[in-house]
Amino acid sequence: MVPRLDCASGSSTVTGWGDFVLSGATPGSGTDSATLTVLDPSGSPVPGYANLAIPANGVVDLSGMSATASGQSPSFRVAYSGLTAQTLHASVQAVGGAPQLCVSPVLRYPCPTGAQVITSLADQPGTVTASGTTTPAGGSATTLPSDSTTVTTLAPSIADCSGVLAGAALDVAKRPVQGATVALLDGTGTPVLSGGSPVTTTTGIDGTYHFASLAAGSYAISFADLNGQTKVESATAVTGGSGTTSASGGVVVSPTVTVAVSAKAVVNATYDLHPAAVPDVSAGRVNTPQVIEPLANDAPSDTATFDATTGQVVVGVRKTLGGDGGHVEEAGADGAGLREAARSHGLRMGHEVLDLPTGAHGVLEG
Repeated sequence: MVPRLDCASGSSTVTGWGDFVLSGATPGSGTDSATLTVLDPSGSPVPGYANLAIPANGVVDLSGMSATASGQSPSFRVAYSGLTAQTLHASVQAVGGAPQLCVSPVLRYPCPTGAQVITSLADQPGTVTASGTTTPAGGSATTLPSDSTTVTTLAPSIADCSGVLAGAALDVAKRPVQGATVALLDGTGTPVLSGGSPVTTTTGIDGTYHFASLAAGSYAISFADLNGQTKVESATAVTGGSGTTSASGGVVVSPTVTVAVSAKAVVNATYDLHPAAVPDVSAGRVNTPQVIEPLANDAPSDTATFDATTGQVVVGVRKTLGGDGGHVEEAGADGAGLREAARSHGLRMGHEVLDLPTGAHGVLEG
């Protein structure tokens, strides 16, 4: 007996029985008599099917025996009387369902793609349909009825459908630049929106930024000048892409990078700290020496510093003295004019100790 081709483990492959057929030793042909007893899987006779006489044609009708009574694997015992040497053959017809085509689909959630921030994921319903054919040995193909079922693919976590784009803003001395504005763009340079607004962030105290929950796709990053002194110079794609772009008009747009699911792309920016000079003002009190540190309120750059002793910090600076009417309209390129005026009015450069004459007052900007 060939078992049914079915999908459910332990299912009932036999639903009923047909004929038991004995050949080669039937009553009147090799034996005086023969009986059939059907035993269930435990070895007990099936009620109503014990010691059934086998007729001369060797056929016993078992259609009345239920599969519930017989079980799925009964035994068929034949007892002979007056048996002579014979070649014996027996067969039994089992009734079962048609063969089943078993399909085990692997459901994959369709993660969003394209430049966007994933804020939520919903379960996805769908339909699985199966069809096929069966071809017995030496026979022709038979088309099996198709079947379908509705399935629901549960939404994964956002982390399982997204990647990250991150990096850092550093100056040329590799110091972090805090508070720089960073904007997320798509591969064409268009701002990525979330809730209708551009997606932006600012660098932290360590100079880093982080965009999470990004769908797989192409992205770019823009960095802007922090202020008049700290200016962005370039952006470099470290992972997910390659290349370096230069700033223009206070903004730099990075090379395009690819963000993949469960992966991290990195884009860094380089900033330059430009020098900033702030005017120094003297109160100019009469007969009171005053010390001005001309560099105390100035900021050097990453590659340049101020030098008070050379007079370079007073280039183009106006010096005005009152009281005795003395004044200098413009300092020279090396500050010589201002230093000459300072000496004539009791002013000394360097750390600029001001000894103003009686009745004089003054303002020194540098």
